[in-house]
Amino acid sequence: MPEYIDREKLYTEVTEKYHDITAGSYPFNVVAHDMAKLVKNAPAEDVVPVVRCKDCKHYELMKSNNYHFCNKYGGYVTENDYCSRCERKADN
Repeated sequence: MPEYIDREKLYTEVTEKYHDITAGSYPFNVVAHDMAKLVKNAPAEDVVPVVRCKDCKHYELMKSNNYHFCNKYGGYVTENDYCSRCERKADN
């Protein structure tokens, strides 16, 4: 399964760690500069964050039979299910 990263966060971390890429030995400068450039120009994937049913505001445990249920769209679900219509619960 592919893993996705936050490109801007990685770029910031690389440039902060190697902020002075003009100091040090020549090969290191080239590698650090090239690495920062590769991160900045890396192609982005077209992805959306997944909201699992357990984190959706329409998810409910039906205590009478111990089933999990989607109150908005109907149907029994597990806490790891997800759909394209999920809405994340508000943080308390």
